[in-house]
Amino acid sequence: MLRTALTVAALVALVALALSAVTPLGFGYVYSDSMEPTLGVDDGFVLVPADDVDVGDVVTYEDARTGELVTHRVVGREAGGYLTRGDANSATDQAAGAPVVTDATVRGVLLEVGGRPVVVPGFGRVAGAVSGSLGVLLGGLALLALAATLRPRPRRRVGRSVVRSGEVVWPVVATTFVVTVALVAIAPAGYDASFVVTEAGVGSSLTADAEVVREVGVSVVRSPVATLLVETEGAAVDGLPEGTVTASALAPYTTANDRRAVPVPFVDATIPVLSERAYALPLAIRTPPQPGAITATLRVYPYPATLPEGTLLALHRLHPLLAAVTSAGAGLLPFAVAYRICFDGRVPLRPLATLRAPALRRWSR
Repeated sequence: MLRTALTVAALVALVALALSAVTPLGFGYVYSDSMEPTLGVDDGFVLVPADDVDVGDVVTYEDARTGELVTHRVVGREAGGYLTRGDANSATDQAAGAPVVTDATVRGVLLEVGGRPVVVPGFGRVAGAVSGSLGVLLGGLALLALAATLRPRPRRRVGRSVVRSGEVVWPVVATTFVVTVALVAIAPAGYDASFVVTEAGVGSSLTADAEVVREVGVSVVRSPVATLLVETEGAAVDGLPEGTVTASALAPYTTANDRRAVPVPFVDATIPVLSERAYALPLAIRTPPQPGAITATLRVYPYPATLPEGTLLALHRLHPLLAAVTSAGAGLLPFAVAYRICFDGRVPLRPLATLRAPALRRWSR
């Protein structure tokens, strides 16, 4: 059963990669709130070939100035191309200094069904996690499939089959480790703040070629069993020199704290489960010399609270996957060691039958 499941998973992954390479379909996701409510942050979408772009279509195009991909709606035409605008923006991209969009820069049109775009919620988080460790994921999948395929089938035993404790415990430990690392890898919550940059910085826009500070409100959900690390990109929290800090470093900017707890029966007490903290973060932003639009990103990474904050922060700065593997392993290692010392994995699984008597005798002295 396991061999068949892993083989099918490997084939599905390979077929998906092959289809993306040989078909005209493309995939993308939104990393800002400029297209709300049509598309939210981290919403994924499907692109089809842009054979004929019409006003009202949502297109993904390459910004001729920065080379970045932008997904906005076509709201008009000019002699040289199209005018575009995010659904949440009050002005067109061209009014903010962007050049008109030409057919040569359009990568595709969003696939629509019944007049509504096909949206995959949360696709951006998964894509961001996979893009940073695609080789590791594909390599691990290939090794698992190969190991399951080459593993010889056990001989059938005559009579009642015997399940040994190690055959249950170690797969559970391995599965818990893999699931924990996977959840940590795809769990980071992202907060994007978009700003329009103009020459004079009129109204809510930012002045071009300047150091500015803008306050951005974010809400972070904390848990007693998780250590949160906050990472900024395109900006920095004013007063914090590092780009990645622990959530505790944001304490001076706390504006609200909503603590959630669950009651404990018969004890007349409560246990804290979650704490949602609202922050007013002053983001220091360096604007480009030319007018346009910029995005400041803040990501919150939750790791198991098994390592000191300083150690976890150092591992995260090396690579988030390294921090996820180490923190998950640190939580499971004590249990694995205790089981190895106290129990005999070769003994059939029966209540108290796996206890190693010599170990108990040593502890009872």
